[in-house]
Amino acid sequence: MIIIDAFFRFSGVGLMLFMCVIAIRDLKKSTPSIYFLLTFLSLSFYFLGFVPNEYELPYSMQLVFRILDVPFFIFTWLFTLSLFKKDFQLTPLYLIIAVVYCFLILMERLVQFQFIEQLPLWWAWAVNLSSITLMLHLLFVTLTERNDDLIEKRRQSRVYLVYITVIMTIIITSFSFFLLKYHQYNYLQQSVNIIAIWPIIILTAYWLLSMNARSFAFDAVKSKDKQLNSRDAELKKKLDIEVTENQAYLENSLSIDTLAKRLAISSYRLREFINQTLDFENFSTFINGYRINAIKKELQNSDKAHIPILTIALNNGFNSLSTFNRAFKSIEGVTPSQFRQKIALPIID
Repeated sequence: MIIIDAFFRFSGVGLMLFMCVIAIRDLKKSTPSIYFLLTFLSLSFYFLGFVPNEYELPYSMQLVFRILDVPFFIFTWLFTLSLFKKDFQLTPLYLIIAVVYCFLILMERLVQFQFIEQLPLWWAWAVNLSSITLMLHLLFVTLTERNDDLIEKRRQSRVYLVYITVIMTIIITSFSFFLLKYHQYNYLQQSVNIIAIWPIIILTAYWLLSMNARSFAFDAVKSKDKQLNSRDAELKKKLDIEVTENQAYLENSLSIDTLAKRLAISSYRLREFINQTLDFENFSTFINGYRINAIKKELQNSDKAHIPILTIALNNGFNSLSTFNRAFKSIEGVTPSQFRQKIALPIID
């Protein structure tokens, strides 16, 4: 077993360090690339520190590796969110979750190195259930926002990356629950974890090396001042008629699939057109632009000053005030209330 473990462990470390070098050299500095580096550096420490007794690492070296690998699961979570969640930002809620999860893991490390005598039995269950919860959150975010995504490579990568990550987590946590009952097999946990993680390292290495630096961050490749051919010009005309004249943007349940059917084209063709020709990464961002333009006209209309902002937002296709506020501020730089207040202020010469 030690030979099998060594193969997966050290080939994994070599690949991860190689990917970190490639990322530093080739990838543009972005939120995903930063979390990418943090993920694979901390995972490398996990591979080097969480080893069977046969490796006989010095106590101090193993302690350093195990402390440095504490946040690797959090970095994996944030890395995937930064790739797949629209308008991702590191909010206070994410920081609180990260601190709590890392605290749970750190306490287990302190027990392992005998700084603390023991933890209650429920602690291991809390760690495993927290890991499952984070993976379920990843699955929810990546799949629920997939249909809104206009970048085809990112749409494909959502499913592949999340599924393999979820499978990896299920294997590791299932074996951890198994060990809660059958302690005699504890010596296998290090190798099982490494082997379960290894496939995602291979796939990520292939994914990284098969794409250029721009496509890693999933930036759309856009042409400046692109001249529309007759086919694209006809599609743009049909799209403008459906969205503006027929006011399709007023429908709060409007999806790209629905719009594509009305235009008698495939959803793939419409995604490609809106992304590469009109320069939008998400369908909601594209359609919200029409909604906000209509809402701005109503906010500027003194005859409608008595109408609540929520009512105006709902009448123009938004499902909630919070969603509308975020979309409005991202486009206008101010909240709807500030915009309306600014319009209402008298102009002083």
